[in-house]
Amino acid sequence: MRSGKRSKARLATVAVAASALSMVALTGVAPAAESASGKIHKNRVMTWNTNGQLSEDATTMAEQIARVRPQLVALQETCHDEAWWTQQLLRKKGLNYEISFGPAAANYLCGEGHEMHGQVILSAAPIREDDNVYYDEDEGFLEVRGYQVLATEVAGKQVRVFNTHLTASSNDPEENPERKRLRTEQVRQLVREANRHDRALVFGDFNAQPWDSEMGPMFSRFTDADANCRPIKNSGCNPTHLGSKKKFDYIFLHGVTSKHIEFHTSNPRDHRIFVSDLR
Repeated sequence: MRSGKRSKARLATVAVAASALSMVALTGVAPAAESASGKIHKNRVMTWNTNGQLSEDATTMAEQIARVRPQLVALQETCHDEAWWTQQLLRKKGLNYEISFGPAAANYLCGEGHEMHGQVILSAAPIREDDNVYYDEDEGFLEVRGYQVLATEVAGKQVRVFNTHLTASSNDPEENPERKRLRTEQVRQLVREANRHDRALVFGDFNAQPWDSEMGPMFSRFTDADANCRPIKNSGCNPTHLGSKKKFDYIFLHGVTSKHIEFHTSNPRDHRIFVSDLR
């Protein structure tokens, strides 16, 4: 069991010292996502569970982000060393992002030395007041569950940004009632903080569909950027996990609205990249 806030400086030091892994190439990026001017889109945001310990590396992560050119990128299940190298590669392309390292656990698949693996935010606007909060309960040491929170600017507005990754279901059906209970408690803890802010964005892999009961508190004040994804089941809700064909990944909005969404494919068996232009 974990609770409370931990130092981001320690996580950043570990991440900067680590080396990047190799990964598969990305495919399926819509031409509409490219910017003719080469500038960052100040109203564009993106969320992506990269499955970094198995699939993605810094080179292709940087290529994907450079094609989309969002103001803010929320990453989950990402090797922190790869995210740091991604930031450096983007800088060489003339795209300057600040980086904030979120909740993480050591994962040997991220490279030698058990490098950190978890959430990361890249922001083209200055990052302020960034912090990590760990959920009171999760499923164990291999997956550290929590959220990162920070203040920044998107679409010309000051916003509070959250990035999270909730407990996943198990391959053992007997464990799933407990996993669902954990997600329910994690959502409640997240919502208590997110609801305090007049303008907020909540990104992440919730490992639950909009109509699953544990998601109810999120929809009490927030809406997903995909207008077809609501608590009432809708076949038009775009799946974001290609392996299961389920909607797990969200861009929740309060105080801002979405005017356009896109989905790109990185790994045909894993999570899609979810992009939204805000106003």
